[in-house]
Amino acid sequence: MNIYEGKTIAIVGPALNALEKADFSELDQFDFVCRTNLFFLAEKTVDADPMRCEVLALNQQACRIYAQRPLIPKMQDVYQFLVKKRTHYNRFLRPKGYMSHCNILPRPKNYRKRKRKRQRHPYLGSFILNYFYRAGVSKIKVFGMDFYYHSFAKKENYPEHYLPEDLCQPEGTNAEWRDHSLISDLRFWRDIFINGKEILSFDEPTDYYFHKQLIEYGVSYER
Repeated sequence: MNIYEGKTIAIVGPALNALEKADFSELDQFDFVCRTNLFFLAEKTVDADPMRCEVLALNQQACRIYAQRPLIPKMQDVYQFLVKKRTHYNRFLRPKGYMSHCNILPRPKNYRKRKRKRQRHPYLGSFILNYFYRAGVSKIKVFGMDFYYHSFAKKENYPEHYLPEDLCQPEGTNAEWRDHSLISDLRFWRDIFINGKEILSFDEPTDYYFHKQLIEYGVSYER
């Protein structure tokens, strides 16, 4: 059963430089709020954030980290987990007692597998957008995303006070860029933004970073 058809969704990312300027009072207008990865492990977040979360989208690393830590009671109240592979849920989350519904995030169509030694994978945000957009929601609004404006090589994007110490990457690391293509992700978001403008929107700081990154990476606003 598609519980999201005709509903409204707020996707809230983890970028503090965007969250600090977000208007969280808008979240009351949405049927569901979707958070990402290590939301429940944040030691500190924006004071105005009501910490609402009905849906939690996870990559494999996040599933593994939650599995290695004590049971987090608040996670049992999550209505649905979204994961890239069911094995992630079965291997990492189910043994911990997080028995909410679990759905698989389909791969965005513009990321067809290519014959190359190293496949480029969409960022989790693109998986989430693709999932809700294809689910027939009536409205999606994105908060707290900067589209990696500060990159993973700078700690101010995901500072130490926000993520557990063992997740903070050292200065200068480029590990994330080897597995992803930000340009492909930006093109995917641009296409949906143009084709479904009546559905997809951004709050002001997220919109600023989205268009700034389109310019920075030379992604034309025209398809």
